[in-house]
Amino acid sequence: VGSSSPFPDSLDVEVLARVSAHIVAGQVAPRLAALLYHDATIVLTAALAAVAHITAGTKAHQKVVIDCVGWGGLRWLLAHRKARVKMDTCTVISRIVTGANAQVQSAIECGIVMDLVGMILGKGTQQTTTAAAARVLICVVTNATDEQIVRHFVRGGQPKVGHLCFAMLSVRCAESA
Repeated sequence: VGSSSPFPDSLDVEVLARVSAHIVAGQVAPRLAALLYHDATIVLTAALAAVAHITAGTKAHQKVVIDCVGWGGLRWLLAHRKARVKMDTCTVISRIVTGANAQVQSAIECGIVMDLVGMILGKGTQQTTTAAAARVLICVVTNATDEQIVRHFVRGGQPKVGHLCFAMLSVRCAESA
């Protein structure tokens, strides 16, 4: 009763290890980063899907993506005209900020968090895009320190989002008490 994989288990581990080594060595992400600016949406979305798969890996993989694509590149993708590109970009961002406080701080400092807030509060934003942006903000707030939440959301000039974040902070404090 075999595996659904066409490869023996030992080869799977070996192949994954080699792929991971190429990613960490920076041999994959720079090429994908260039394709994220391609004029053909089909090329861009395929490259973005590959980047999303990479960010599902280790923190080292995520760091390579940030080093090659950069927060500026992700911000550019969030402003893309296609909803699918925005949603896939949200997936990449949420994977990067999950569990890494330093990445949360980087996302805040570069302005991408406020871009996400704008997507949520903006008029004419598609519901699926708004939901994707909200999921990223939940990841940010969940992984941010209390100080980051207060400084950037509650006092940051976004009262509607600030109230939501303050409520989430209150729940988090109540759970830890």
